[in-house]
Amino acid sequence: MKNISIVAVFAAALALISCRHEEQVNVVLLNETEVELVKGSTLQLVPTIRPEGITADFEWWSSNPEYVSVSEDGLVKAEKIYFENATDTESSSVAIYCKCQGGAATCMVKVLPLQAESAVIKVLDWDSNEALKMAPMTSKTLELVFTPADADVDYDAIEWKTTGFEYVAVKKIEGTAQAVITSSMAGSAYISARYGAIEEPGLNVIVTPVPATSVTILNKTEMSRVLVGRTLQFAASYAPENATVEVAWKIASGAEYASINSETGLFTAKSPGTVTVQAIAGSVNDSVEVEVVAE
Repeated sequence: MKNISIVAVFAAALALISCRHEEQVNVVLLNETEVELVKGSTLQLVPTIRPEGITADFEWWSSNPEYVSVSEDGLVKAEKIYFENATDTESSSVAIYCKCQGGAATCMVKVLPLQAESAVIKVLDWDSNEALKMAPMTSKTLELVFTPADADVDYDAIEWKTTGFEYVAVKKIEGTAQAVITSSMAGSAYISARYGAIEEPGLNVIVTPVPATSVTILNKTEMSRVLVGRTLQFAASYAPENATVEVAWKIASGAEYASINSETGLFTAKSPGTVTVQAIAGSVNDSVEVEVVAE
């Protein structure tokens, strides 16, 4: 009889152990079910199970890992902002799933923009930190570079400004962090950009004069002879074409025989004689002799 009791107890113990081994996880809970994360940040999700005390292996996956990823141990990372539709203005959530045997849980993760902390103006194709020097009638492209580099920027909200707009104009390139500045004449300007509360240090621009390397009086043969009382209209060309000088006119010799308007180059013959007309463009000049004759 005693042996029968021992056998019965042993059988009951085996049955209990067998039942415990057959227990399955039927509920999975996460420490978070809905969160917002700034782009680039992480969150550790911690699962618990019901019934407790069961050794369990968890399986993790993301509904859209390009935007929100999850590691095999539940570390969630906000990769980038997710918009379900192209026309959406508010970001959408990505589901992170955790499964263990018969139980599963979900955490909805929304990625928030990474705000810019600062910005500086960079001149493309310009490595110097000094003031930008430009010749008149030339252009340069500027870019507002943000820190951190992967900050989410609303390009439409960037405002570009210039002082000395008569010397340097600035035009924003829509949909980018860039702008084009164009110089007009010798002078200086200060270019700045604002983005929300960020206003970067700005950029000094100096438009430098371009000297003429040569000046040439046009149509010298036709202008070499004129009757008393008549006029001649002088004109000249200079190089380079973007030189910032104005051509000035004067009578170098024979002023008693003729006169000339220093700005317009209009020559007036007064009496017979030989006159030397000179065109001056900065440090260079050209001349022609004009014979004033009586009728």
